[in-house]
Amino acid sequence: MNIPAKLTLCLAAALSMIGSAFGASRTAPNVIVILADDLGYADAGFQGGKDIPTPHLDRLAAGGTVFSNAYVTFATCAPSRAGFITGRYPQRFGFERNLAWQPANPSAGLDLRETMLPAALRPAGYKSALIGKWHLGSHDDFHPLNRGFDEFYGHLGGGKRYFPEDLTIINTLDCENEPDSYRSLITRGREPVRTEDYLTREFTREALDFV
Repeated sequence: MNIPAKLTLCLAAALSMIGSAFGASRTAPNVIVILADDLGYADAGFQGGKDIPTPHLDRLAAGGTVFSNAYVTFATCAPSRAGFITGRYPQRFGFERNLAWQPANPSAGLDLRETMLPAALRPAGYKSALIGKWHLGSHDDFHPLNRGFDEFYGHLGGGKRYFPEDLTIINTLDCENEPDSYRSLITRGREPVRTEDYLTREFTREALDFV
């Protein structure tokens, strides 16, 4: 794939981040991260999975490196994401459980004193986008655009209904609880937008457009 130098992407079937520095040195590596919630050890084809074909992941594995004895920092969504995006054990900064939907709570999110990957990459000329699931705080202080990302297209909470007709709540901040947040529109930047396709395809197109 011919991508501009210095691009980071975190994609989420669960999370997504892309970054690129236009005009930056073409020797700098591009970074694309695909972080999938609840993916079992043997779910992908290259790990022996038979239930769901994963030809693209299998091709990446065949041409790259597979870590067969590696572990996430935590066995649930948000702490595992927090560990990855900070490079630190989430227990070290008190992030040890999934977050409840609390957009009015300025303390319900990943500690603002922690440096996230996109913020660390920015001085090196990277531009980063998060596409998909965030789940590291729904209060505006924790918004991806306030944590180092240059673009955001996705949802702030722990999940989302994937069919566009199920997304009936326009403003995410009108959601009173986690189930409500699953039914709110997707957010571009800070604005709600309507989707027309199954959400996985929406996120895939958005990631490709950013790249």
